[in-house]
Amino acid sequence: SFAIASAQIVVESNFEGGNAEVLEIIDFTNTIIMQPALQTEANSTRCWFYFKAYGYDKEKPLNVLIKYKYKVIAPEYPVYSYNQKDWEKVKTSTELYQYKNFSQKFDEDTVYIATGFPYVYTDIINFTNQIADNPNIDTSTIVISEGNRPVPKYVITERDNTDTKEIIWIIGRQHAFETPTNYVLEGIINYLISEDSLAVLFRQISEVHIVPMMDVDNVAIGASGRMQKPIDINRDWNPDSHWKVVQEVKKQILETTADNNYRMFIDAHSTFPGATYPVFSYFNMYAGREQFTYLTDFWDIFETKAGYTCKIISEVKFKQGNIMADEYNSNYDCIVNNVPCFNSIDFAFTLECDWNNSPDGEAWTIETLREVGRQIGITICEYILEYETN
Repeated sequence: SFAIASAQIVVESNFEGGNAEVLEIIDFTNTIIMQPALQTEANSTRCWFYFKAYGYDKEKPLNVLIKYKYKVIAPEYPVYSYNQKDWEKVKTSTELYQYKNFSQKFDEDTVYIATGFPYVYTDIINFTNQIADNPNIDTSTIVISEGNRPVPKYVITERDNTDTKEIIWIIGRQHAFETPTNYVLEGIINYLISEDSLAVLFRQISEVHIVPMMDVDNVAIGASGRMQKPIDINRDWNPDSHWKVVQEVKKQILETTADNNYRMFIDAHSTFPGATYPVFSYFNMYAGREQFTYLTDFWDIFETKAGYTCKIISEVKFKQGNIMADEYNSNYDCIVNNVPCFNSIDFAFTLECDWNNSPDGEAWTIETLREVGRQIGITICEYILEYETN
């Protein structure tokens, strides 16, 4: 954490998920110049910042300049809060040389500012406790992380039904800074455990395994986790995986699919916060198999429910020397790479959520992120019920 107290304006990041390195404070112009702190090799891309500021002149706009190396890393519209609960997006931002610059008046004495809506480790623990009493879900710890933190895991199914199940695996936050992911997953989970008639029927024939926050350690310290050393979690799906959570997920995938029907694998991510590519408009994915028939059917169902089209980032497998999560769960090069070949799986894909605007052009809110997760949950149910394995 960093704190600059010699000036009138004070910046602090010594709290869970906090990350800020102050480069300069200019009291006269009510200005903070900062960048995400490079705490360890776990934060090599400097994607995430989260800090509180106080001592600024409330009669003037507070100017914040965020130094970045690549444009896609700097957020289009950061978020702010006075209580770390209710978040709003900054209204305007501009590019200024190597900086993303935003300026806004804040009515209260202390403001929290972040790349996007924060979702820290305590949030996933609180969410786990919130849903633990629901009879339609089992909550547990899949593994204790390298940093000695329990990694939550959920199983959603109808317990009294012992027939062969349709198995679905969902993981999230392989990259710690991608906070929109967990709000979307909350929406998916809340729907799948609901008493909606579609969800009830779905649970009778299905079993969903969810690890919503893979990289708990970097989430806790406010690191990005992307391209971390010794290996990015999303590129650690080779036979000799380094991270304990990846080792255990792989083990449990094999166990749960041995005598059941493995149907889909979803790896939930978010794009870079400053991405401006035209395909980044909603949820984007690249599939993990050559045939897209089932995947097309899935998104056709989604479009009829949500009214949105999901765009494809790429249909080309990336050759990087390391196996990614969706590749591990696909039919690509199974024998060559000495990984399990899940020939029965309908599809495996990476689900990418844009940080900025929803398809209708409105800025995302926490509630609209949860709502689109609910729509994904409905699509999962309808797809499985329509294409039930006999």
